[in-house]
Amino acid sequence: METVEFSRLKLSQNAKVLDLGAGGGRHALRASELGYKSFALDRSPDGLVSMNRWIDQLGTTLSIEVDSVVGDANVLPFPDGTFDAVVCSEVLEHVLEPKVVVAEIYRVLKSGGIAALTVPRTYPELVCWLISKEYHSAQGGHIRVFTRKALIDLCTRSGLYRFGFSYTHALHTPYWWLKCVVGIDKNGSWVVGLYERLLIRQMSNRDGLLSRVDRTFGRIVGKSMVLYARKL
Repeated sequence: METVEFSRLKLSQNAKVLDLGAGGGRHALRASELGYKSFALDRSPDGLVSMNRWIDQLGTTLSIEVDSVVGDANVLPFPDGTFDAVVCSEVLEHVLEPKVVVAEIYRVLKSGGIAALTVPRTYPELVCWLISKEYHSAQGGHIRVFTRKALIDLCTRSGLYRFGFSYTHALHTPYWWLKCVVGIDKNGSWVVGLYERLLIRQMSNRDGLLSRVDRTFGRIVGKSMVLYARKL
């Protein structure tokens, strides 16, 4: 499931794309599937190991290649002007100095390169914080809530020019509210399990009815907001 719409990046076929804070590498995998030179960086090797196992499984049917790197988003291990695009999805709400991370994104982008930054949307996130203390107090959890203005200002101060903004993942908002009500760690709840199966069904079919519903209501109740910006 991708939060960023690659069609909005308008990249050339030989573009280099970095999935920063990749976790399981969903955007890195999609970038490779679309034919781009794909890189995934995360500070934890666990997600990258999982991603590489998934690539091994896909290897017999799809040509998927991703260069994975364990590294720090505050000091990216790449030269200036390396990438045509950097995707940083659901990362900035976790870090102590988001302006440092965005400055590094700016540094490693080529002139004219695209940054796609996504964070949890303000009001769905605030509801989660109000319902559940463990949602934001757990180790490695969310340490800030972004407003639209704060995200845009962060981008602008870093020298990036915003050209697009959207909201997505409408079906994820009630899921996380439900998780906060029953308990973040209570994965055994039958109702949570039922909702998870619905989300898996939606994510496995980009053109299905559930995905169309998700896109239609994204602007109203989307869990994530997405900013698209260019390095001039």
